Amino acid sequence: MLLIDELYHLSKVQNDDIVKIIEDFNLRRRCRKQEYVYKRYFLAQYMVRRRHMTTMLAAYYLGIDHSTVVYGIQQHDFWWKHNDHRYMAAIHPVPQLLSVTTHDNPVTTYEVKFNEVVTEKTEVTITGNFPPKLLTNFEKPLTGKQLSDIFAMS
Repeated sequence: MLLIDELYHLSKVQNDDIVKIIEDFNLRRRCRKQEYVYKRYFLAQYMVRRRHMTTMLAAYYLGIDHSTVVYGIQQHDFWWKHNDHRYMAAIHPVPQLLSVTTHDNPVTTYEVKFNEVVTEKTEVTITGNFPPKLLTNFEKPLTGKQLSDIFAMS
């Protein structure tokens, strides 16, 4: 537990926007109301997928167990995929508060430029700081959906 505590204190400076949201919405509070739970689910998936935290560290931020983070990510994926209106209403305005900007965490800062070569082919340049596991050499052309799955907020 000491290592997680140290990691938390080292990383919270870089993730001050997440810390502020957790404090502002009182998400460490032990409460099972939907508005709190869904915001935790959204933040859990954001911290693991976008900020590249471990489930243990994300759990430490939210004051929950790491298995709850795993379950929350699964639930988020389901509700997000189905564009569930209750889920979307419950997590509002957290996604807007975490939107990628030039002032955001450098790990998630990127810029996308489109250059239409012909109607069937579009050249896309994505520049930014990405973790090595996200960067791969793409063998074949990707669709816009595939690119957004890789680089967009899940």
